[in-house]
Amino acid sequence: MTLSLIKQTPACKTIALGLALSLSLSAIAKDISSIQYLAMQGDRFSQYELASAYYVGKGVEQNYSQALEWYKKSG
Repeated sequence: MTLSLIKQTPACKTIALGLALSLSLSAIAKDISSIQYLAMQGDRFSQYELASAYYVGKGVEQNYSQALEWYKKSG
């Protein structure tokens, strides 16, 4: 069986998608941890990025109150 045929199977596509998503979520979690650390250290760019993450719910639970606080801190 060739690689192109293997890629056409639904199970293989599902596994590949799952792997890609888990790697993406892992990268997002690491990025958020770094952004949170830098934001707490007073880095304005990180504060803005963290506010945006809270606003859209990327890597953190969506929280408009937290978003507003971090937007204010980013000045």
